[in-house]
Amino acid sequence: MTWERGTEVRRLDNPGKTGVTTGQVRNRGTLSYYGVRWQDASNDYVAEDQIEELNAIISKDRFELIEQGRYGRSEDLRRSLTHVHLSGRLANLVYSMGVTNTDFYAHQYKPLLTMLESPADGLLIADEVGLGKTIEAGIIWTELRAREDMRRLLIVCPAVLREKWRDELKLRFGIDAMIVDARTLADEMAHSSGAGAAKAWVASYQALRPPRNWRPGSELPSRKAAGRQVLAQLLDEHAEDQPLVDLVVFDEAHYMRNPDSAVHRLGEMLQRVSHQRVLLSATPINLRNDDLFHLLQLCDPDHFQYPSSFQELLLANQPLVAARDAALNPTSSAEEIMSHVRQASESDLLRNSRQLASLIADPPSDDLLERADYRSELAAGLERINLLGHVVTRTRKRDVQIERPRREVHPERVLMTEAERAFYEYVTEATREYAWRRGISDGFLLATPQRQVCSCPAAFARAWLGGNEALVEDLSEQILEEYEESGDEAEFDDISVSLKEFLLTHRPRNFDPAVFERSDSKLQRLVTEFESYFAEHPEEKVIVFTSFRVTAQYLKDRLVSLGMPSLLLWGNMTESKQDLINEFRDRSDLRVLIATEVASEGVDLQFCRLLVNYDLPWNPMRVEQRIGRIDRLGQKAKVIHIWNLFYAETIDERIFGRLLVRLRVFEQALGEPEPIIGETIQKLESHLLTNRLTPEQEEEEIQRTAQALENVRQRQEELERSASQMMAHGGLVLERIAAAQELSRRVTERDLIIYVRDFFESPCCGTSLPTDGNRRRIRDSVAGNRCR
Repeated sequence: MTWERGTEVRRLDNPGKTGVTTGQVRNRGTLSYYGVRWQDASNDYVAEDQIEELNAIISKDRFELIEQGRYGRSEDLRRSLTHVHLSGRLANLVYSMGVTNTDFYAHQYKPLLTMLESPADGLLIADEVGLGKTIEAGIIWTELRAREDMRRLLIVCPAVLREKWRDELKLRFGIDAMIVDARTLADEMAHSSGAGAAKAWVASYQALRPPRNWRPGSELPSRKAAGRQVLAQLLDEHAEDQPLVDLVVFDEAHYMRNPDSAVHRLGEMLQRVSHQRVLLSATPINLRNDDLFHLLQLCDPDHFQYPSSFQELLLANQPLVAARDAALNPTSSAEEIMSHVRQASESDLLRNSRQLASLIADPPSDDLLERADYRSELAAGLERINLLGHVVTRTRKRDVQIERPRREVHPERVLMTEAERAFYEYVTEATREYAWRRGISDGFLLATPQRQVCSCPAAFARAWLGGNEALVEDLSEQILEEYEESGDEAEFDDISVSLKEFLLTHRPRNFDPAVFERSDSKLQRLVTEFESYFAEHPEEKVIVFTSFRVTAQYLKDRLVSLGMPSLLLWGNMTESKQDLINEFRDRSDLRVLIATEVASEGVDLQFCRLLVNYDLPWNPMRVEQRIGRIDRLGQKAKVIHIWNLFYAETIDERIFGRLLVRLRVFEQALGEPEPIIGETIQKLESHLLTNRLTPEQEEEEIQRTAQALENVRQRQEELERSASQMMAHGGLVLERIAAAQELSRRVTERDLIIYVRDFFESPCCGTSLPTDGNRRRIRDSVAGNRCR
């Protein structure tokens, strides 16, 4: 056979290798060797019986080629599959797996699979604290971007978590997010589209909630109107139009469970202008009231319309949950399982279920139930029938952590010096006098100065007696943190102004700050223990928590002067929290991280195993949030240590001994933040600080509060037991996720390199993609593009 110059040919033994003949021929014996210039620009002489004309092959039927054994290369198949993966929406492919800067935990893909299989446009993720709900939301967004080409993401969260979300999106998912207020968000939404550049916004509930007196259909506000009113107007006007946002993530979504609140109205307005919603909350939700119903309305308003029908749904769901639990219990018989199944089928909501009818027609036998895999499949089938399974997913720590670290608590009473005691008593009485004169009964306001002197008399005296404005600003921030949820900005402004005046005009003349610094009893104990600890554990790092900025700055200054390099972490710093944490983790000379409450949420410090509470928050939830920074996924220590320092014979000691210890706060979590906990603590503060109580009367008030919070704990434990009704996707789903990761059921780095290389080499003759000397650069570039 002869070919003219420029004829397209391919090798028979390597069908994917194609090229064009050069017109040169060499004869060797009876064979002719034709010159071929291949795709990779190389030249070769090939025997005439080893090549064939490409056009002749293309014209043949593919089945005929298969019968003749004429196949392509494995790389050709890989390229074709990669193209399908990148352009399609394959059900068994997890596009987000392996493309984020996160460790692999199978349970973090459960919400994604639930959402992909759900007919609803929203999902409530109710995982326990510390299991990575932020990561789960990021995985969902990564998947939606790959499958649906979604481009507009909005995160709504408490104000204290805004920076955390911005930093996590950048670090874990390569997303540049912008923190916005209501007016900026309104402008961004008005000028963005689903086909434009990718956008990600982070905002707080407080910044976005509609004004209290705003009503739909009101006149367009002037340019000087509040930004929240501008945003409310925009959301109202576009409620029936194309969505303004592709995905809204509501963090701490339990803030929206009151339908009469402004933040719930915000949720409703954003629900109407978004493609999909993800709600995150670890707070136990009472299934017997309407809290869960109001949240699920934001997920699936069509399915959850009336509270009465929702209660019917919960009743119908109970026997399904019982059947699922029985299926997973190796001691349950087939008859026990089927009794629950028959009860479920009698419900009006499940009467026409084909899955239940099929199970009743062909029930499991006790022999089949001897097999663990059959029980898992049966339980998974029952979970798919779960009437809440399409909108709620919940994972508990005990389901995913085989061995959790044990907490060891080390309380220590520190005796005050005479000067410290006199200063403590002066601050207590001066604060009460201030409150009585102005008729103020707010517990947190009154507790702040007293708690600050209990935290560190030397730091408080240095700032207050020296006229340092940092103290006033610190107090203002503490109060604002409590008031930001109330929405009563005017009341906060009035109180903060009057408090500043009080602090500036009531400075005592008979206390010398230098005296407190020379004989700082609590600092001396801290330094002594640190010297011993670091000598015994030269590679260890320690976190010291304090509620107050002036205490944090004082500790940093003193520890550095004593030869213990320390790093500060508090709000409004120029560097991001994550950058500071990375610096603390990576620098061997830094041994101590001194952090305020800003680090008690959204910060991962599981590389440490010793946490010091230099002062104790009275609210048990704040204590647990601190401990949760080291007691979380990724903690490798078998034992974590919690060292609590408090002054003897002060209100802090009574709070610790009568309240926090009784509630076992340091050994086990009380639960996620519940409004009733904060309200109960505020009432306690008010009683203690607005009345002249003896120590015995103070203890009585604390005991009463402890009992009230113990009742909260028992209620939450009951809710946790009933939360199995929200469980969806059990062990079988985790096995599916683990298998997808193990079998690389995703687009891998190698897939992308081959796909890109073939793109350049096939249509562009003579073009090649180097992969040897520049392999690392190519790999980094491809990996970076995947994140973007």
